[in-house]
Amino acid sequence: MKSKAFKVLESLILTEGKDYLYLIDLDERGSFRAHVEDAKTGKVVFQFSNEEEEIDDEGEPTGNVSYGEISLVQDGYMKHGEDIAGLEEYLIDMKIIPAGSHLKKGN
Repeated sequence: MKSKAFKVLESLILTEGKDYLYLIDLDERGSFRAHVEDAKTGKVVFQFSNEEEEIDDEGEPTGNVSYGEISLVQDGYMKHGEDIAGLEEYLIDMKIIPAGSHLKKGN
């Protein structure tokens, strides 16, 4: 019977990690947008922003956008918008990217 520690180590060894790029698309005047893409294929695997569409009293969108905090920062997953280590840990924990993957800052 395999121990829990052995199973964790085995899963890390057997999981082929990939490289991903973290690109900040916009960070000015209170607006923030970023995405994560596969470094090899360029496929976007995750994107987020601090933009929130305003809703009227009846629950309908107003067409206006407000800018709040970055939810991943607000929820404690990232320390700030450029916290690559925190984002990498979040993406692996949420199984958005495989364990053993590496997130690097893009251009």
